[in-house]
This record gives sequence, C-alpha cells and structure tokens, in this order.
Amino acid sequence: MDAVDPTRCPLCGEDNRCGAAAGAGTCWCFSARVPEEVLERVPPALRGVACVCARCASGRVSPVEAKSLIDRVARDR
Repeated sequence: MDAVDPTRCPLCGEDNRCGAAAGAGTCWCFSARVPEEVLERVPPALRGVACVCARCASGRVSPVEAKSLIDRVARDR
C-alpha cells in the first residue's frame, strides 16, 4: 500500500491546503461544515489522516468527477 500523503485530498488527489499538515497547527476545515455524504466517501483507512480539499468539501464534486481527478493525478506523478 502506498504511503498516505496528508497534503492530498483522499477523494480527488488534489492539494487539500491542510494547515495542520503544513505545521500551522490549524486548518481551514476546522471551521468548515463538510456534508456527511462527503465524509462517507472518504475511505475508512484515510479518515482522520488526510483532509478533503475545499472543492470536495463543498459537495459539488461528483464521485465520477473525483475518480477522474484521481486518475489524472496518478497519471501525472
């Protein structure tokens, strides 16, 4: 299994801009409301390990679009 990158969104693979992962001690998501249906899409092994990005947290990214983004990021690495 690949190591988890806490700076990447576990849903789409994009930069999640996590302040906590960057050492700031806080994160934008600490004060954001993330819909339950978004949180349920995070794989269990990644819950509490890597923040979702603001785009995914908004709930406006469909699972199909998220999969496409993940495939693109994986291909570009």
